[in-house]
Formats: sequence, C-alpha cells, structure tokens
Amino acid sequence: MIAPSTRYVPLLVGVVALLLFPILRSGFEVRRVDDCARPTELLEIGRLAGSGATVERYEKYDIEVRQWTETDLRPQLKGAKLRGALIRSFRPVDLYTRPPTRILGPIEAGERNVEWVELGADRLPIQTIFDSANGRNTMASYLFVYGGEPVEHPVWSQIWSAPAQVWGGTQPLSLLLVAGPVRPQQREAAREQARRWLLAAYRHHRSVCTPEAEVSAGS
Repeated sequence: MIAPSTRYVPLLVGVVALLLFPILRSGFEVRRVDDCARPTELLEIGRLAGSGATVERYEKYDIEVRQWTETDLRPQLKGAKLRGALIRSFRPVDLYTRPPTRILGPIEAGERNVEWVELGADRLPIQTIFDSANGRNTMASYLFVYGGEPVEHPVWSQIWSAPAQVWGGTQPLSLLLVAGPVRPQQREAAREQARRWLLAAYRHHRSVCTPEAEVSAGS
C-alpha cells in the first residue's frame, strides 16, 4: 500500500485556516470598523417611499448589532402585512443564517428565488422565499450589503475579505429585509412591493454610506 503524501498538508491547513478565520474570530474581541460614512442617517428608513410607522429595536442591540430598525410598509394588498427592516451587525453569521427568522421566527424556507436587478452600475441579488408549511403563508425578500457592495452569499464575501480583516478590522453586514404573511394568490404583487422598497432602501444605504468625495467623483 502506498502511504498518502503529506506534501500538501501545510498548504491545506493554511487554506482551511484562512477560510475559517473570519467566522471563528467573530467570537473574540476584535477591532470593529464601520465602513458607513454617516451611519446614524441609516435609521431614517421611515422616510422611504412606502414606509409607515418605524420602530428602533433597541432590545436587539449589543456590542455586535449596531442597528435594528423596522418599519411597517403601507398596506397595498388586502390581508398582507409586510414589514421592512434594516439590520447591521458585526456578527454576520446571525444575519446570513436563514435571514427571515430575524423577524418571523422559525420558517421553513421553500423555493429560494434570486432576482438580479440592475440599479445604475450595481447588480442587486434580491432573494425571495415563501413558506407555506403548516398553513403558514409567509414571504421574505432580502438583500445583503457587505463592504459597500450588494452580495448574494455574504459568507464567501467575508471569507475573501479575511486578509483585509486581519489588518483593518471587521466590517458590518447589512441586511435589508421585507417579510410578512402573504396569501398564495398575492405572491407576485407582494414580491413587487418588496422589490420597490428594497431598491429604495439600497439607494438610501448607498447614499449615506458612500463618502461624499466618492459620490462627487461618480456623479
């Protein structure tokens, strides 16, 4: 029998360590760097088109969670009660593990649809899931923003940014979310309402988080 080669073991260990680093380090005290130019203005999602009453969930705050703002979307569909949220955390694993649970509680995610929406120079991967298990008719549409960019899989974005995190500190992950009970026959209309609000929320996020110098240069 030929003994397995150990030639690549050090390289493999190094790669695994690199991949696990950003996740494992979230449990330790690290330097947190907010990459948003004016983060306090992110609280103003109640001013977005389609937003209604807004509440700041201060009981959700901790050293990692820096924002948890929810707003009731203005009713457009009978029986559909949609709520929007903008949540930012330096502990991204809390947000990209079944995001809808942050508002809805446990949810059995059915089919996950990803719609790529063009917004200027950006391509936004808006993800939507529906849960009809046990008589529940709930919908959740959401968008992640990490490092100032819309991302479909934040875990991979966090992994690839590991070297920068070592020297520059960790950055928060933003979750833009619309969720609530939706009847099956209302799914498309509810999804369209969610899409409009998420686009407005992303524009707001980008406008207040991008340094003014960059905005001027890009305009």
